[in-house]
Amino acid sequence: MVDESGAPPRRCGPRGLPCRECRRLRLPGQACADRGDERAHAIRTRGAGMDGRGDARLAPRRDVPDRADLPRAHGDRTAVARRQSDCVNAQRAEVRRRLPPDVQLAPWPWLHGPVDGRGTVPVRRPRVRAWRPDHASRRDARPVAQPGLAGRRRSAAPSRAAGGGALTSLPSNEALFHLNAKVIQRSRGKSAVAAAAYRAGARLTDARTGSVWDYTRKRHILDSYVTAPAGAPAWALDRETLWSRVELAEVRRNSQTAREIEVSIPRDLPPAAWRAFLADVARPYVEAGAVVDTCIHVPPAADKALNAHAHMLMTCRRLDPVSETGFARTRNNDLAAFFESGGRRGGTRGDALKAERGRVAAVVNDHLRRAGSRRRADHRSYEARGDPRPPEPHIGEGRKSATMRRRSHDRRTIVVAGLRRTKTLENQIIEVEKEMALTARGFARAPAQDKKAPRQQDYKLSLLRDRFPDGDFTPFRDVLYLVDAKDPRRTRVLTRDGAWVEADDESGTVSLWGPRSAQAAALADAISVSTGYGVDRIERTAAAGKPGKSRRKGAIPEEEAVSLADRWRRRGFSDVTESPAGVRVGLGGRSRLLDSGDHIDLIGPVSDQALRALASKAAEDWGGTLELDGPWPPEAQARLWTECQRQGVTLAGYTPPPAVAAAWAAESGSVADTSTKLRAVRSETAEADLLLGAAAGDVASLKRLEPSLRAFVSGHCDDEQRRDLARADREDIVQALAEFRKLGAAEFERQKAERLAGRPSIFDAPAKPADAPARDAAPAFGRRSNPID
Repeated sequence: MVDESGAPPRRCGPRGLPCRECRRLRLPGQACADRGDERAHAIRTRGAGMDGRGDARLAPRRDVPDRADLPRAHGDRTAVARRQSDCVNAQRAEVRRRLPPDVQLAPWPWLHGPVDGRGTVPVRRPRVRAWRPDHASRRDARPVAQPGLAGRRRSAAPSRAAGGGALTSLPSNEALFHLNAKVIQRSRGKSAVAAAAYRAGARLTDARTGSVWDYTRKRHILDSYVTAPAGAPAWALDRETLWSRVELAEVRRNSQTAREIEVSIPRDLPPAAWRAFLADVARPYVEAGAVVDTCIHVPPAADKALNAHAHMLMTCRRLDPVSETGFARTRNNDLAAFFESGGRRGGTRGDALKAERGRVAAVVNDHLRRAGSRRRADHRSYEARGDPRPPEPHIGEGRKSATMRRRSHDRRTIVVAGLRRTKTLENQIIEVEKEMALTARGFARAPAQDKKAPRQQDYKLSLLRDRFPDGDFTPFRDVLYLVDAKDPRRTRVLTRDGAWVEADDESGTVSLWGPRSAQAAALADAISVSTGYGVDRIERTAAAGKPGKSRRKGAIPEEEAVSLADRWRRRGFSDVTESPAGVRVGLGGRSRLLDSGDHIDLIGPVSDQALRALASKAAEDWGGTLELDGPWPPEAQARLWTECQRQGVTLAGYTPPPAVAAAWAAESGSVADTSTKLRAVRSETAEADLLLGAAAGDVASLKRLEPSLRAFVSGHCDDEQRRDLARADREDIVQALAEFRKLGAAEFERQKAERLAGRPSIFDAPAKPADAPARDAAPAFGRRSNPID
């Protein structure tokens, strides 16, 4: 169809303006259906003609309807869209007829230009407004001048909205997890080439439409790369060629050209591990036959840190070297199975995406574990976890973009920003309370809280999550009675039925002791699964108590527990834990005891240290008496009796066998002889120390010496000899004490004879004048005192 001038038909306007008479879409020069004459339609056009020269335009007629005259009913709009498609098909038929033989028109209905032999499309397109992908900022996209048209200037974007998702608003054991899956759909005016250009911050040309997308001014792009399956052609690694072929491979106007997932990168991962993390996330997609275009963005977050995340664009079709575009004719169902479920795919709608979110969360936790972080990600909602914390109100991209444009918050974003600031402050308060509770004396528990304003999560449960980040302890929320995490290498949990569960990082075991409890056993298994430690069940071996006292039935008051724990610490035991069930004292290995005041239960092997601890408890707190409670191993009873004899404790109701009594008699005799010798050695050593002090001028040491040694230091030795004596070793002094005593005894007798003769001694005070003030006399060490002639 051509008009009288012979010019090729021109395409309809973007909105498909109909004829005023017949209300139907027609090409320029086509006869009106209602009037039946040869009068051509006059349709107002907004772009250049199909010849691409940009100067051939059809002058609008005065009877062209205004926009207000267009049909408004839904059925009329559907008919307009259908007729517009017929119009484009008619245009393509005419263009195909006029093309030279060496140029073929691509068989895709939305291609408005011929394809030459190299597979490229000349830029021949009307003026359209460039599409901006989701999350795109107006300041990031550079306007590109189209052929024959001037580029549209874009205003600068406002600053980003405050109150973004900050990791500091999460508890100390949680990592931020975000995974958003979407589809790039042509029916929504989106293009895979434009999406790839925005994500990579590059300038790409769409071979299907000739559109040029320039996002080279976009900031905060750290890295971008393409991952293809094994054996992929070289063009699959070129971003522009890849996504242009993707666009050419889709022939429907409602085609899904690409899939995308946006995944957050945990802050605890070092940047060197980001590529490995994203490779593990994308590996199933690549194995399913998809080409993945990964781009890492690091914009600043609301807390001034980096909000690192990655965009992964995936092709929806497998690679096919036989096809013209390089992609298969059918969609990749293996890739779609990761995100779609329900209907013909089976299952319930949303199950596949939930499973994929769980897989990505497992990858996040695996890399956090390798990095040594105690944070863990959870893809489930608070409700699914059983967490009482309320969720934040949803903001959405539209509301976020509007906030950025107007540079101010609305009511919902103000609420969310306030909630996040409040969570940040609460987390700081919780950390301070944890430190106070774990370092304070008494039971390890949370500080008193107002019941009307509870914390965002249970305190004891948070302690377990901090120590065992890979475990799920939500089912045990009501089972926990006490969690002791004061020792960074050991964690002890007391359940409400009195059972103990202990995890020891040094031995790599989870110990379970106390009353048999199915809930405690399940908790021990959960800790074992999260840590890989084995479970060790320890039974009670023996018990003892103060004579005449019955076993306590209720809980121990905290003041009494603190007092008992302090006594055990004074005895030299450091592994001590206060609890309402009693004071737990670790004795090394699998042996421990539980002190409830008047009774002690021995758990595990009855070691010598356990017997010494029991005897010392009886000597200090039970008046030196001890009574066995329940069955005891005979060999352990004999060892306990011997230990009681050593510490002066009476073991009531027990008569030792003759062999045990004889062994104790022999031990006590040798101990008495040894103690006598030790006392002698200690006495000689003490005298040597006093002698050294007196020689150095210490008056107190001189007075404490026995008379013979005092006379030796003060009368027999002169100043030079005393200086040499003060520098001598203690061992030499001990060996020479006998000789010093002989010399000192002779000097003492000489001084005694002089005193009897009326001569003053060295210890006698000199005569004082009658008018002189009284003062204390000090012994003269400076020179030898001789009697006055």
